[in-house]
Amino acid sequence: MDVTAANIQEEISQLKREVDQQHEHTRKWIEEAYKHAAKQMLIKRKECTKDMKAELDLQLGQLQQKISCVEQQLLGLGVQFEEETERRGRENSEFLNQLTDEISREGPGHRREILPEERRRKQTFPI
Repeated sequence: MDVTAANIQEEISQLKREVDQQHEHTRKWIEEAYKHAAKQMLIKRKECTKDMKAELDLQLGQLQQKISCVEQQLLGLGVQFEEETERRGRENSEFLNQLTDEISREGPGHRREILPEERRRKQTFPI
């Protein structure tokens, strides 16, 4: 081999080393870029998860408030129902006492006319 061929061979070897170095540099750059992108995605995912949890906590609080309101309404309705039941019981008792008094005053076998108000009560409160 002459000097020129040796120089060309050396230049080719040098260019191959430079290409290999550039290839390694590019591979490391791509690897670092990928790691950075993965890290950023993880950060974004954590932020998104945190935001979603905050939103769910807010919705849970609102739902618990609504449930509490419904419970209070149910308790109020229960009290109203008890009061209404007691009132109707007293009215029925008074009505029965009046009928009993009238029957005892009129004597056995006496039939009296049932008034419209009594008819309505019988429909509302069957005896």
